[in-house]
Amino acid sequence: RVTGGGRLENWSDFSKLNLALEQKGQSVGQANLNSVTLEGLQASALSSTLTLSGNYGPKGADFELSSTGQFSGRVAGNLKGEVVSAEYSLGYGSYSAKGKVQTQLGGARALSGTAQVSGLPADVVAGPADFTLSGTLDQPTLRSSLNLLGAAAKLEARLDAGLSSASLEFADGPQTKAQGTLFWKADKLGGEITLERKLNAGELSDPVKATLGLSGTLENPQAKLSAQYRDVALSGNGSLESGNLQVRTRTENGTLSWKGSTVTSDVRDFDLSSLNLPGYSGVLGLVGGLDLGGRTGKLDLKLENLKTPFTIPYLDLELAGSANGTLELGQNSSLDLKVQTAAGTLELNAQDRQGWRGQAKVDLKAPKGGQIQGSVLLEGLEKPALSGSIVAQQVQLDLADTPLTVNGQVLFLGQDFTLTGLLEAGGGKLRLEGDGAVADALPALRSVGLTQSDNGYQVRAALESVNLKNIRLRGLKLPDYLEGRVSGNATFAESVSTFTLRSEALTLAGEELPARLEGTFSGGNLRLRGGFGDSSASGSVTDGLLNARLELVRTPLHAFIGAFSGPLPGKSYATGAARYRGRLDDLLGGQLEAVAENLSVEGGSQSLRGYGQLEYVRGVLKIPNIVLDGAGSVRVRGEYSPQKVDFTADFINTSFTPLLRLVPALRTLEPSLKGTVKVKIGGTFEQPSAQVTSQNLEGSFAGIAVQSAGLGGSLTGNLLELAGTLNASSVFTATGQVNARANLSVRGLANTVITWTGKGKVDNFGPLEAVKATLTQNTGAERWTLQAAARQGGTISIGGEVAPRLILNFVAQGINPVISPLFIKSSTLNARGKFERLTGVEAVNTPLSSAVFTDPPLNSETSVSPDKTALEGTGNGLSVRQDRYRLSGGADFSSLLFGAVTTAATPAGPQAPTTPGGSNFVSPLPDELTTFPQAKTAVKRAPSFLEGLEFDSFDLNSSRGGVKVDENLARGEFTGRLTLSGTGATPRLAGKLTPVRGSVFLRENEFLLENDTTQITFDPSEGFYPRILLNARGLNKVRLRNRDVTLKVQVTGDFITVKTVTPLGDGTVGEAKEEKKLQLDTTLSTDTGISCSSSDLAAECGELYALLATGSSDLTNLTGNITQSALKTAVNVLIIGELERGIARALNLSVFRIRTNALDFDPDFKANFTVGTYLTKEFYVQYQVDLQGNGLLDAQYTTADGRFTFTVNTPLQWLDLSKAKPTFGLSYNLPLDSRSSIEFGVKTGAVGGNELKLLLNYRLSF
Repeated sequence: RVTGGGRLENWSDFSKLNLALEQKGQSVGQANLNSVTLEGLQASALSSTLTLSGNYGPKGADFELSSTGQFSGRVAGNLKGEVVSAEYSLGYGSYSAKGKVQTQLGGARALSGTAQVSGLPADVVAGPADFTLSGTLDQPTLRSSLNLLGAAAKLEARLDAGLSSASLEFADGPQTKAQGTLFWKADKLGGEITLERKLNAGELSDPVKATLGLSGTLENPQAKLSAQYRDVALSGNGSLESGNLQVRTRTENGTLSWKGSTVTSDVRDFDLSSLNLPGYSGVLGLVGGLDLGGRTGKLDLKLENLKTPFTIPYLDLELAGSANGTLELGQNSSLDLKVQTAAGTLELNAQDRQGWRGQAKVDLKAPKGGQIQGSVLLEGLEKPALSGSIVAQQVQLDLADTPLTVNGQVLFLGQDFTLTGLLEAGGGKLRLEGDGAVADALPALRSVGLTQSDNGYQVRAALESVNLKNIRLRGLKLPDYLEGRVSGNATFAESVSTFTLRSEALTLAGEELPARLEGTFSGGNLRLRGGFGDSSASGSVTDGLLNARLELVRTPLHAFIGAFSGPLPGKSYATGAARYRGRLDDLLGGQLEAVAENLSVEGGSQSLRGYGQLEYVRGVLKIPNIVLDGAGSVRVRGEYSPQKVDFTADFINTSFTPLLRLVPALRTLEPSLKGTVKVKIGGTFEQPSAQVTSQNLEGSFAGIAVQSAGLGGSLTGNLLELAGTLNASSVFTATGQVNARANLSVRGLANTVITWTGKGKVDNFGPLEAVKATLTQNTGAERWTLQAAARQGGTISIGGEVAPRLILNFVAQGINPVISPLFIKSSTLNARGKFERLTGVEAVNTPLSSAVFTDPPLNSETSVSPDKTALEGTGNGLSVRQDRYRLSGGADFSSLLFGAVTTAATPAGPQAPTTPGGSNFVSPLPDELTTFPQAKTAVKRAPSFLEGLEFDSFDLNSSRGGVKVDENLARGEFTGRLTLSGTGATPRLAGKLTPVRGSVFLRENEFLLENDTTQITFDPSEGFYPRILLNARGLNKVRLRNRDVTLKVQVTGDFITVKTVTPLGDGTVGEAKEEKKLQLDTTLSTDTGISCSSSDLAAECGELYALLATGSSDLTNLTGNITQSALKTAVNVLIIGELERGIARALNLSVFRIRTNALDFDPDFKANFTVGTYLTKEFYVQYQVDLQGNGLLDAQYTTADGRFTFTVNTPLQWLDLSKAKPTFGLSYNLPLDSRSSIEFGVKTGAVGGNELKLLLNYRLSF
């Protein structure tokens, strides 16, 4: 309706006339002779509603046309002078187009524009298709470059006076090789193209080659086609009216043709295996013809020995077998089909007598057990009726990975059905009952004459206590830590369906909550209502619009997170409300409001409590305030929108422990962190920027203490940078600087480089200087590599991949490590090898020479056998999977000290007092009688990393004399080669050490080792415990039975397994424990034939042992000799010892000792004095001198734990340093248990000579 009004001076002047436009009572525009304004003028077209708004005036015009319905979108344009421009975005179903166009109405009438069309079939056109428009209004030209059928295609079409000409040129593309051109010119089609493509690399291994040629006109196009795949060829020509195609294989020639509405097939024995499709075989026959327009003809179908890779869902029944069928169309149409499978038969017989009637039968045995039988008959012309039943008995199904047992039946009577059934799964039951009209439940059967009823249908279901732990749903993974039993019921009907689910005690990660959920579905709309604990939720979906409301009352957020990750050490509770409103097809375009009136996060003794608010409206995020206080303070506020980007988050002196422990990925690391972090986000909505600063961060991850005085980061553009100090300590200590750079995008991080420089110290390895490690993200965002170098005496280099695989190559040159887990300490080591993770990765043989280092390898190649095995165990009911690692390569030791060191078996020198005023008194009694018994320490389980660390025949080589041993019993140098295998928790050594030179000492007697028969042997079946065999000859002859004889000694040592039990208080004994103890056997003999291994020489052996034990072989005076030895000990301890301690206290010395032969009544009186003091707790210096001025200066360094001892000594004459002849010594102690040990050592350059002596000192307590 148009209304207007105004004042006319005359009928020829309408300048003051104004018009108002109204539509359905609403104003939609105004107009006069100079301007037109439209606001919301609507019209309907093409099942869509069009809305037009705009202005027209003397200076130009602008307009906007929007559409809703089948066509959706908008077109906005303007007219300025003679230039018209417009932008558009349109959609129809799955298709969409957007672009812009501009043209001149006068002058050259130039035309330009772009278009992007999306939603085209992906198999035909890959991705959006881009078009450009150029030329003039009279002669426009359309161009495009397309990915068409996997080939590159260029389109060019002239659109003047309609479509005057067009061409489509093909070239090789990403999936298809192509060449040729198809064109339309002068009202004629022409051209030819050839295509070659693999349709599916996983199925069709060879390419399909095809040629297509066009001719004729647009009204009557003609095509010529030929295609070839392996031994199958298809060729022919045709048009819209008729055509003929020849099908040829190795064994079959057939035809497919069409003429008008008649389709004819003459394919009798087509071998499906000729297609070379994996899983397909059989013979196909299709013979006959059908007039689809006149509904006449006959077609025979044959399938013999068909096999396919498919199975029928749920039944797990292979789709294979044979089938025969005939379809006849005419006055008496009929269909007969019989399918025979390994599981049974299916039959269908039907006739068309003014409507299809017939019978269907089924008799199948389910592959996993059970049977399905049925027969249903449809008869009756005027009023069709069904009769029969389908029965399932103990049918075993697999419903979405959940085993299911089905019993039930469906009875058909007339046009109604009755259903009863029982489904059992997860320890629960689902009972089904139903009845109603078949046509209401299955509307498709209305086509055979079944009619709707007024009563509809209804199916009722009752769920009886199903255990959620036994339910596995494919595609819908239930949380691993969700437990409980669920019951419920449901009613399904044609108009309204309802359901109810409830659980009295739903357990989420150990926390119980009652839960319920109710729903109603009607007319495409859904209503939901539920609750968990004291919280509730409700929602609805109406015409695609989602409305939801959540009311939280101290809701345990940690329980919901823990249901997916496992029980968490932290807890979090929320009380508040949230609302959401938006369309299901555009959730990000909706509106969310959330208010937390009370929010708390707790972890251990630390907690944060506060409140918060959040708003999200169509892409705009606003946080008015989030406030948490307690273990520090948290303040978060800001806005992130196209109009404003201003977001800040301040964590002041805050404990991040509760927050970190709620993150599943960090939970196993037992994180702890405290400090100050400030985040500020600015920039623009399209390109935000960020600044992050931190101060005084302290905490730990996985037992590693971390500390940073300051870290700073920024995000500018897409460049992310981080720099600051980062220190860590655990079994290692590291202090240094970290720098990182990366490109950040919506796809994640790219081109990341993280560098750490500094220094460190590794327990049982030593200090590391000039450490530099660089972690780099390589091409392919998931691949990370590491390059690292350090100095530790010599140099260490490490390089390789850390993710997704872990393969690191390492080279060490001239370093001095301590490798405690393997009981090895080295003064000089060169090594090369590889460390890799095996779990889930196929290990490969990698020549070490191809590593990132250029040094010549010790071994040219290291062979690594494939191993994907992972150790599995259970703890707290949770399955644990452990990675496995492998160390391969080799090491050369130029100097090696073998064995772990605990406390020294015997004091190597005086020890500093452990308490003020403590005594240096050395008791002659055994330790068991002078010390309190130590509490038994429970044997700790080997660390999981060591259990998963595998040694792949790691070679340990030693140069001649590189292994040195020096102690009271033996001294010498050994050489040898050992091979390390086994795991880090249970290492195994194979090989042997043989002496280069050495001696064994018994009292004043020295025995030279016999190199040919002395060796220390390592058997891998004994782990790292050696077998010791020492054979030695006396250096000096001794007097035995008035003869000078040479003594021989043989020492054999084996580590034996001893079982011990601990008595319990109730009279029983505890579990037996196995311990390794060293069993040493010493056998003495002489060069005259006396051997203590013979029982016939007991008297001679007695004299021999007496000679070594008391210094005299006189058995008749054994009591006197023992008495004199005891008297010497008493005088030294009670008299001389007390004098020594008094002088030491007076002179503030650690040690003052006197040694004299006065008690031997020797006329050649001798005495020596020893003075010693500790310069530091670990460093001891001692000077010993006799009455003639002959002296000996000793210096000794012992680590705080007593495991390692280093000594230097030299003889001196009246402190004349010019005559010093220094010697050096090292010693280790290998503990066998808390009371027994074996000590190895080395001492070089003995006083007065150049000999090297081996020492093996053992101490056993029983």
